[in-house]
Amino acid sequence: MLNAVILYSVGSPQTLTTACLKDFLQRFLSDKLVVKMPRFLWQPILHSFILPTRPERLKERYGAIFDHDVNPYLATSERLASALQEYLNKPSAEPNYVVKLSYAYCEPYLEPTLHELVAQGCANITLVPLFPQYSDTTSKRPRLIFEQFAKEHPQVTCSLVRSYSGEECYLEALANQARSYLYGTGAMMDEPKVGELEPNLPPPERTHLLLAFHSLPKSYIRLGDSYLSEVAATVSGLKERLQLTDANFSLAYTGRFGPMAWLKPDLEDEVTRLLDQGVQHLMVMAPSFSVDCLETLYDINIKLKERFIHQGGDRFTYIPCLNDSQLHINALTELVLEAPPLNA
Repeated sequence: MLNAVILYSVGSPQTLTTACLKDFLQRFLSDKLVVKMPRFLWQPILHSFILPTRPERLKERYGAIFDHDVNPYLATSERLASALQEYLNKPSAEPNYVVKLSYAYCEPYLEPTLHELVAQGCANITLVPLFPQYSDTTSKRPRLIFEQFAKEHPQVTCSLVRSYSGEECYLEALANQARSYLYGTGAMMDEPKVGELEPNLPPPERTHLLLAFHSLPKSYIRLGDSYLSEVAATVSGLKERLQLTDANFSLAYTGRFGPMAWLKPDLEDEVTRLLDQGVQHLMVMAPSFSVDCLETLYDINIKLKERFIHQGGDRFTYIPCLNDSQLHINALTELVLEAPPLNA
C-alpha cells in the first residue's frame, strides 16, 4: 500500500528575474485570505502601485540570500521532503511512503499534486501545512482544497495536520534547538543525548532570547482568526521547557505590510526596547517559520542584525529554523503517524 505525505507551504520565487518575482508577488497578494480588502479597492492599488515597483526592490533582498542562483528556501524544502521520505521508509524493507512538496504561490501546486498521487495509486494521503501556528491566511486554503479533493475521491483515506503549535514533538524540537545555542555548543544538535543540555541554566547576563513570529493585521484577529492563541501555546510551551523569565525572554512580530494596524510589539521596536534595557547579546528564534526564508535570512539575520549592532549591541545570534534537521524530521514523523482523519 502506497502512503503519501504532502508538505505544504507558501513557496518562494524560483529565480531572481523580475517576471518571476512579479508573478509570485501577484499570486500572493491576490489571495483573498491574505489581503481581505474589497477587490475593487485592492486590485487597483496592487496593479498600479505595488507590482510595478516592488519586484525590483525584492530582487536586491532575495539576491542577498540566493546561493549560486538557488533559492535556499526551496532547496532546504526539497532536502526536508527527501529526508522525511527516507526516514518514514526506514523501518520497512519495501518503501511504502512517498513525500511530496506543494506550494501556495509557486509550482508544484496542491491540486495537481493530489491528482498525481491518486494516479500513482496512493490509498492514504496526509497533508501537513508547515505552519505550526494555524491562521486562516496560511492554513485555511489547503484545508479547503483537501476537503474538496476528499469529496471527489472517497476511496482515498485523507488525514490532516491542522496545526501543531502546542504539540509535544514540535515544542521539544524547538526547545532542544534553543538549548544548543543558549546552554550548549552554539550550533543545532540533531539528536542531543538525554540530559546532555540539562539542567537549564539562566542565559548569561545581558543575553536575551527573542521569539519572532510572523505578524497579522489586528482586524484579522477580531474577525476570528485563532493565530494569537496558537502563538500563545508555542510561547508558553517554550518558556516552560527552557525555564526562562520575562527578564531574558520576549516575543515580537515581523512581516508588517501596508498601513493597517498590525500585531504588537513590532520586532524592530522590541529590539530598541531591549537595547535600552542593556541587552548586549540578542538571540532571535522564529518559531512560526518551518524553513528559513526571506523574512528570517534577510530581514532578521542581515537587517535586524545590522540594526542591533549599529545601535550598540555586542552580539547577535540568529537561531535557524528547524529546516531539514533530524529534530524536524522526528517531529514531522510523529505528526504524520498520528494525524487525525480530515474533519475529525
